[in-house]
Amino acid sequence: TAEPTKDSPNDRSYFCDSERLVQNAFARAFEAVSASTSTATATAASAATKSPPPSRLPATVPMAQMRFLHYKYVGGGLPPHVDLSRTDLEGRRS
Repeated sequence: TAEPTKDSPNDRSYFCDSERLVQNAFARAFEAVSASTSTATATAASAATKSPPPSRLPATVPMAQMRFLHYKYVGGGLPPHVDLSRTDLEGRRS
């Protein structure tokens, strides 16, 4: 668990997936969701626009740098965010 850098009801842990083990698992999950979303809406989209629908996922590429939140209490929540998503050097959003 990382030292707190701001007042928060949750603790944080940071992880760098240098061996891509977690990134690969997330990538497979993203592909499965994207494929099921595309399959479910492809017929309507192709009829209306003659093109496949775009991905409905806000991010489709897992990043190596990860942050995990630890909730101290059952039912705990995350305070509202005031920062934006992160973007890597290739323009991919987290």
